[in-house]
Amino acid sequence: MPAYPFAVVAAPLLNIREKAMDRTRMYGGLICVAVLLLGLFFIIGVFNHSYLALAIPVTLMTLTLLGLIFWIGYTIWSIKIEPPDEK
Repeated sequence: MPAYPFAVVAAPLLNIREKAMDRTRMYGGLICVAVLLLGLFFIIGVFNHSYLALAIPVTLMTLTLLGLIFWIGYTIWSIKIEPPDEK
C-alpha cells in the first residue's frame, strides 16, 4: 500500500480536470471566433445600410434583458421564507 493512499485516487482526478480545462478553453476559443464573425457581419450590414443588421441585434438584446428582468422578478416572487423559530 502506498504511503499516501489519496495519491492513487488524486492522479486520475487531476488528469480529468486537465481534460475538462482543455475542453473549456476550446469552447472559449470557439465563442471568441463566433463573436468576431458576428461582429464582422454586423459591421458589413451597417455599412450596407441594412435595416436587419440593426433590428435583429436590438431585438435580441431587448428580449434578453426582458427575460432577465422577468427571471429576477419571478425569483423574488417565488422565494419561500420560513419564519424564524421562537424560543
